[in-house]
Amino acid sequence: MKPRGVNLPFTAWLHPDEPVFSVHEVELVPRDYTAPHRYRLVTVMRDDAKAIHYTDMGLASKWPYPGFNLIALWEHTAQEMIEDCEAQRTDDWAEQVVGNALAESTLVVDHLRQAEEKRDIIHNRSNFGRYHKVQRNEHRWSATRARTEAAQ
Repeated sequence: MKPRGVNLPFTAWLHPDEPVFSVHEVELVPRDYTAPHRYRLVTVMRDDAKAIHYTDMGLASKWPYPGFNLIALWEHTAQEMIEDCEAQRTDDWAEQVVGNALAESTLVVDHLRQAEEKRDIIHNRSNFGRYHKVQRNEHRWSATRARTEAAQ
């Protein structure tokens, strides 16, 4: 069944030796509005216009990795690009790069700290009281008055 959201004309066949513009593996909703499926969309040339050959790869929930795009610009054949897709699926290089960057980064911790400070400012809280308790909202004015009278 054809996916929704693809506007180029479709082609029914794909020759392994023909040049390819791009290959996309994406999650799209089928025409019958059932659960999202994973599709491989191969862009080829048909009658001097781009056309898409699509392959339904099953339910999107079966694929643990996100979709990806491979651009060939008419330099690679369909068979080469499909083999590259298989290699891309089993390659965890991108996950390793992102994991290393997150391990060295303090962006998440800094963002959470700034969000907490912003929330405290909005709720008019300060943390410089005794035992780092909220000072302004729970402050007893009678104690302040007694302290100021004793100082006079």
